[in-house]
Formats: sequence, structure tokens, C-alpha cells
Amino acid sequence: MTQKDNINSWTFGIITNGKKKEQLSKIIESIRAQKIPHYEIIICGTYFGPFAKDIVYIPFSEKDDKGWITKKKNIICENAKYENIVVVHDRIFFNLGWYKGMQKYGNDFDVLSCKITYAGERAYDWLTQIYPYDDIRSTWYLGGMLNYDDNDPEVYIDGGLIILKKNAWRKAKWDERLFWNEREDCKLSMDQHRAGLRIEFNKYSSCKTLSFNHPLSKLVLVRNKKGRLKLKGPIHIIIGKRLMNLWFYMRYIIQRIFKGKPIDFKY
Repeated sequence: MTQKDNINSWTFGIITNGKKKEQLSKIIESIRAQKIPHYEIIICGTYFGPFAKDIVYIPFSEKDDKGWITKKKNIICENAKYENIVVVHDRIFFNLGWYKGMQKYGNDFDVLSCKITYAGERAYDWLTQIYPYDDIRSTWYLGGMLNYDDNDPEVYIDGGLIILKKNAWRKAKWDERLFWNEREDCKLSMDQHRAGLRIEFNKYSSCKTLSFNHPLSKLVLVRNKKGRLKLKGPIHIIIGKRLMNLWFYMRYIIQRIFKGKPIDFKY
């Protein structure tokens, strides 16, 4: 094991468009507070400082109007000094003990997520689409959060934070044809699955997101006696989600009818 591939050596990559200066400053300080023996912070995007010896700044603003985050994340991994990489958006704050949690988990991993909260609630930290990425049903929000000790063939890691080996990135990179909010995180996870990489969860480390644009949900997918994933949570939220899923299905039926195509499956 070399210094570059060691649980005590980390590259932290932060993508930013320069609009969250205060949040970015808090994130940088949360990284430094981990007291990691060997680390670097790569900031890709638009950064106004301050600069320090632990910061590498890579300016990049091309197609910022569309959010070319896939390009920024690939740039970070390409330039990472260390094998262990964490790539985050400029809203993910590392809680004290994050690094100790990684030490407890160990250095044997390909791709990881860890606990993420917002306002005391889970914030899309361990998810499944249920259906494959290229199945239309994977866009209907049928999936959701898994229990931390569960896994699924269609598990994916939300784009806000991902922990991965540089060698894993070499095998499955972000698809630069996709931009922010174009399911680029789901596509990456599919490519990682197909590359034979292990996508796992580290329950010992935790972060919090300083802002969050997605609706929080108290729903979790749990397995019944037959091993099938079923929603668990407040009944009114379950009903709301079911109605939303039904709307997507009805829209699909109408579109298929107008195009003269068969209905391939039932909701």
C-alpha cells in the first residue's frame, strides 16, 4: 500500500459556480477539521479565494448556464493526487468524525456513499431506482431511500457526494454529454455497475447538506417476507407518492396510444 492509496491520504474535490462563497468556506474548514495526515482540496469551477497550500484551484466555467458538472467532476478525478477521492457539490459539509468513520470502514472499496442529513432528516444518501437506468420506469420516481444495511441491483449514489477510488473512476467516468439535473448520477451508477464495481454504503461516516433543492421524504423502501421492496412511512405520504407514480404511468399510456405503440408493462 502506497501513500497515494492509503486510508490516510485523500483528495477532496468540490465543484462550484462561485455563487456559494460562504457555504464553500464552511466546507473547506470542515475538511481541515478532520486532521487527515495527507490531503488536498481541488476546487473546480469559479473560486474567489482565499488560497492556501492545501487548495488546488482549477478554473472552469464552460457551459455554466447548463451546469456542466460531469465535466468538472471528471477534471477533479483526472487531477487527483491520491487514490481515495471524495467529490462533492458546494453544499456538502463534513461532520466531525467523517475521517474516523472512513478509517473504521477501511480502505477496501470501489464506490461509496455515507450518511447525509438536512435539517435532521435523511437527504438522499442511499437510493435505488428499482428499475434499470434505461427502463422508462426508472424515471417515474418509483424508487427511493433504502435502509442503510440493504442493497439493490439498481442502487445509485446521489450526485451531491460520492466517495470512490481513482481506479474506479478510470473504469467508469461521468458521461459528459449530460448536465446537471439530467440523471447524470444515475447514469454514472449504471456504468459503475456494468464495469463490475462495488457500490456500497459506509454507515460510520456522516455529512450534512447546507442546502437542498429536492423534497425531503420520510419514506424508506423496506423488504417484505418475499424480499420485495415496499414503501414504509406515513400513510398520507405513501398515498401521495402512489398518486404521483400513477400519473407518470397514465402519461406513458397516453403517449404510447398517440404514437400507436403497445403498452409494454403494467404499473
